Amino acid sequence: MPVFPPLRSFSIPSYIPHVPPPLGGFPPTPSVSTNDILRHVTDEYLSIWGNSEVGPRVIGLLSYDRPEADASKAMEVASYLRSIFDCPHLVVGAAEYKRYAPSETRLVFPLLISGLSAEQAKDLVEYGCFAAPSFTLFCSPWEPFVTDYAFTLQGYSLSADEDGAFVVSTVVQKTLQENLSIGRFVQAHHDNLPDLPPPSYLSLVVDNIYAEPITLAASGGGVDRILFNVYIISPTKIPADHDAWLNLIRGLRYRHMTGCGTVASPFSCAVCFARDHPTGLCRYTDIAGWHLKPPTRPASNTTRGHGRGGFRGRRN
Repeated sequence: MPVFPPLRSFSIPSYIPHVPPPLGGFPPTPSVSTNDILRHVTDEYLSIWGNSEVGPRVIGLLSYDRPEADASKAMEVASYLRSIFDCPHLVVGAAEYKRYAPSETRLVFPLLISGLSAEQAKDLVEYGCFAAPSFTLFCSPWEPFVTDYAFTLQGYSLSADEDGAFVVSTVVQKTLQENLSIGRFVQAHHDNLPDLPPPSYLSLVVDNIYAEPITLAASGGGVDRILFNVYIISPTKIPADHDAWLNLIRGLRYRHMTGCGTVASPFSCAVCFARDHPTGLCRYTDIAGWHLKPPTRPASNTTRGHGRGGFRGRRN
């Protein structure tokens, strides 16, 4: 899901029940891509949803959703959005979803919101989160987009602070810089980067890597588990090539004197669908007036690492 930009003039009327955004807007959820969102939609429904005659459309995600194609829930969401946008032709529809393994945790069952003007579709995506009394809806653009979230590393005996994050950032930078396959991939797939001389592509990607520690509280009085989320500009915004990029960098080992960093399984937040934190650490549940709470919230300590440079990958 893209980072929500600063809000424009759009706002939800005060007489409609909702949780208002905090100052500066709702927290960004930059760790979800188009492929993550549409992974469980069947090819037949991707074709139906992609029909150009549909017009402006937006993808909707419901917190704590289930795979059932619940028409009544879709109608409830549609009624709520119509009351906000005064849009009688707005339609919300569920899809047919693929079968999934019982052990699979990365489950997303999107809805399609259509019957919109281009301005209304833009407002939905920019506002980002519609927290009604009985549901929470996140809105994402239909147009493909990628994410800077690369992976979560485990295996280091480092502290969960900026020093630890700096070490991890440096280890990842060095590993990618020295890997010939990484260099070849970036030279061949750089449509998400500025127009630069070819030797600069890899430097731009590597120099802007940053890490953030995340602490998972141990149960039963054990030792807390410290991991590091790593964010890397994707050189490509083409979904298939972005998947290939992730497979390449996630298959490497990131070695340091404090341990061998390997990629942990991505998280799956049931509130905002992010891959870089579990449900219990979702920042949305800290918003004043938030109505849907996860069962428990373990203690945590997260600090952004030392990403170098000012350029961040474009999210579309």
